[in-house]
Amino acid sequence: MAFSTSSESFRPFRIEDVTLTDMINMLSFKLDETNYLIWRCSLKSALESQDMFRYVDPMVPIPPTETLDSITNKLIPNPEYEEWVKTDEYILSQMERTITEPILSQISGLKTSRDVYNHLEKSYFDEHSARVPELRHRLLTSQKGILARPVLPQYFPLRWLLIEQDIMMGIYQ
Repeated sequence: MAFSTSSESFRPFRIEDVTLTDMINMLSFKLDETNYLIWRCSLKSALESQDMFRYVDPMVPIPPTETLDSITNKLIPNPEYEEWVKTDEYILSQMERTITEPILSQISGLKTSRDVYNHLEKSYFDEHSARVPELRHRLLTSQKGILARPVLPQYFPLRWLLIEQDIMMGIYQ
């Protein structure tokens, strides 16, 4: 059997070949009460890789439900809105796959991925933000030092919480 020297079997990575479902499947954890900041960063990366973050970004307007037909001068359903709804439903279903059941029950009545994203941010980002100064103070003023046995098991989760907070506040880019 002769070996082929052509590059027929080699195909370079193309982001266009990856779907949001693929990106969500790469997440190794689900959102719970303790990991909002890292969940948010992971979800944002997945959405941005598919040019879908604009669906949850409150700064980007949702298309109007109707548009004016230039021929009849009457309002008709806006095809951009209809496409937005389909894509938003897809994003919402993928987001729900990354959330634990107790938190799913909190968002069950929300209609859009933007509503869910904003609700979770209000519920969990503010809560994490309020805890960071206290945790930072406890870490820096530990009487036994950072490498002391009672502090060490809590150090790495605390360190990640502080880094996540700094990322969210724009300190790390």
